[in-house]
Amino acid sequence: MGRAPIIDRVDRQSLSRRGFAELARANDPQPFEIVACGQPLPGHEIRLVDDLGLEVGERREGRLEFRGPSATSGYFDNEAKTRELICGGWLDSGDRAYMAGGDVYITGRIKDLIIRGGQHIYPQEIEAAIAGIPGVRKGCVAVFGVADPASGTERVVILAETRETDRLLA
Repeated sequence: MGRAPIIDRVDRQSLSRRGFAELARANDPQPFEIVACGQPLPGHEIRLVDDLGLEVGERREGRLEFRGPSATSGYFDNEAKTRELICGGWLDSGDRAYMAGGDVYITGRIKDLIIRGGQHIYPQEIEAAIAGIPGVRKGCVAVFGVADPASGTERVVILAETRETDRLLA
């Protein structure tokens, strides 16, 4: 509050391949622009952890966890789900993010992230690009990953609604 939005311009390849939010070069034609979500509220703590639960450093993408007075104490009458949600007092937000200059930058939902050949693919980026194709209805595009046992990675699936119609040839 009391400041204009902060937009971080990061190199797409660095973030998707290495999980590092490296600042984009000034002449980068397509940087990944991410709006800062701000800093933790008073009395709250935020941390980012890797897949092993170890904290990651500045500009390193990880799983966003937090704790503080506004965090839930868990699921009603479901201890198993609560154990999945809260570990060591830290609540798993279900988001991937990085921190820079004390601000949090959310890069996407963990469940939405597509991992293909070790590269992180952010569905919202593909959806926005496809929505710009003439004839495709804006807001009517969905991109998601499906496990492909044959290749050992995920396949990218795109569903798009279009205004175009097929013309049958007689």
